[in-house]
Amino acid sequence: DWTQNLEGSLKELNLTPSDITDVILTHLHFDHTGGSTKIESGKLVPTFPNAKYYVQRKNYEWAIKPSGRDRGSYMKDSFLPLMEEGVLNFIDGEEKFDDEIEFVIVNGHTFAQQLVKISDSSNTILFCGDLFPTTSHIPLPYIMAYDLQPLITVEEKKKILTKAIGENWRIFFEHDPETALATVMKDEKGFRVNEKMKEI
Repeated sequence: DWTQNLEGSLKELNLTPSDITDVILTHLHFDHTGGSTKIESGKLVPTFPNAKYYVQRKNYEWAIKPSGRDRGSYMKDSFLPLMEEGVLNFIDGEEKFDDEIEFVIVNGHTFAQQLVKISDSSNTILFCGDLFPTTSHIPLPYIMAYDLQPLITVEEKKKILTKAIGENWRIFFEHDPETALATVMKDEKGFRVNEKMKEI
């Protein structure tokens, strides 16, 4: 529901912002950090008072000194208060977050975007941030005009899609209004969506 706010969405799950303990940020573009902070008594504070936030150190270093090309992609009010409050934790490269969650690093769209791979004994879901914003971005040539390094994006997509097919991952699309996640396949025309799902 595009009209729902973050607190309302949590309420539907019988949760409050205070219940959240960990927030994984794929990267620090404004549309991926929005909701991380809020105004309280005239001051920006973390939205989730009991949570630790996680981002790749390299992505943070780029975000605080972006290029002229992507400067507009960052709203520092969404992440600098997390640093000031001491709740923003840096990850250096690919590593396991816990037994079921690990970070997969890709470049191209930005530097050191961390995809979130969630696995149990029978399923794997890859929360892919802006590597595949929608199902329309599954074919290799279809990338976003504002990717910083488009040729690297293409190579990263190929690598991830090959693994996703080989290990039967479900890809989660953050920006697709119709499809929450999908499996992928490859035929003579290249990579494409296989089975679409509207919810997890």
